[in-house]
Amino acid sequence: AICGGIAVGTVACVAGLNGLESVLPDGWFGAWRDYTWPLPLGGIFAAAGVAHFTLADAFIAIVPPKGTWGGLWQVPAPGAEELNLSYAEYHCYWTG
Repeated sequence: AICGGIAVGTVACVAGLNGLESVLPDGWFGAWRDYTWPLPLGGIFAAAGVAHFTLADAFIAIVPPKGTWGGLWQVPAPGAEELNLSYAEYHCYWTG
């Protein structure tokens, strides 16, 4: 159900943006996209990166335990022992 909802939402967003592009004069959609999307998206990603450190406990709690992928993909944590970090702390901090 979640995947279906994401798929339907994606199709609706793409259709909406395509419709908007088709009604605007040539070049307006591209200018709007190029000048208004980067700053908010950059801000969101920067805030998420900062939150990895300021709200570390919340992010550490959602790191899947080692071996979650059933042996198909063992995610390493090189240097975690030397830094005195748990597996979850290591992955929370490097992704932030």
